[in-house]
Amino acid sequence: MHSRKKIDAAALNHLKARFIINNEDRYDVHSPWVADHILNFNEDHHKERLKSTTKKLLQKNQLDDHEAVFNQWIEEGVSH
Repeated sequence: MHSRKKIDAAALNHLKARFIINNEDRYDVHSPWVADHILNFNEDHHKERLKSTTKKLLQKNQLDDHEAVFNQWIEEGVSH
């Protein structure tokens, strides 16, 4: 189990190093395989994916579990 904690910590550090919050309070993600390329922000597409994912989580009665994970990430400083 000790090695699992090391792997989890390494993954979390890797994730934190890739995300920054820009001056518009949005996430910027560093993609090392795409040099100096800004990814397009397709808000409508992302909203539809969010609706679809939320619907699936509600059907499976898992929405609260997922919310708990995100809240834990906020407490740990992974997200805000």
